[in-house]
Amino acid sequence: IENDVNVSAITENIFFKRNGIKNAVVLEISRGVGSGIIINNQLFKGRHGTSGEIGNLIIGRENLRFKIKNKGFLEKYSSAESLKKQAIKGINKGKKTKLVDIANSDLGLIDSEIICNAANDGDRFSKELISKMVDFLSIAILDLILIVDPEIIILGGDICILPFADKLFLNPIIKNIDYSLPFKTPVIKFSELGTDAGSIGASLM
Repeated sequence: IENDVNVSAITENIFFKRNGIKNAVVLEISRGVGSGIIINNQLFKGRHGTSGEIGNLIIGRENLRFKIKNKGFLEKYSSAESLKKQAIKGINKGKKTKLVDIANSDLGLIDSEIICNAANDGDRFSKELISKMVDFLSIAILDLILIVDPEIIILGGDICILPFADKLFLNPIIKNIDYSLPFKTPVIKFSELGTDAGSIGASLM
């Protein structure tokens, strides 16, 4: 029917219209990372329909020649799925963490939810993983703000339902952007529809 993040943006745009918001970005962070861009209450798709594919955003000069295969650079390091993969990779390299005990040494049981709980409990390795993810997402959101100048940015997808999501993700992202942005930060909040926005938008289409 349509790109999954775009249908989420269509759903959120109903809220935007009701509240006098014309320009917005819907950023979904789940297995991947993508965005839907609303300009004058219309979904902006670009020439080839690929507008908002920020999962392919490359951050840092040293990554300029990153070879995009199944995952773009940003979503390789900043999706809920990547959080799990980075944790397992670090453990296999000998990182000390409570995650091994929590999962009873079964690395297959480790997921983003367990990592968030461990980070909230003070596990240093889990906190480092989330901090890196927050930094990458903050850079991507800053770039979107500078390009689109939206009134609001909605964060949706799996990140909304992770434990302590406000504390671990939303508040640090807002703090980073407040510090770096040379003008007033737009509203940044989690989607009130969570993971349902996409299916609602698809049904509306």
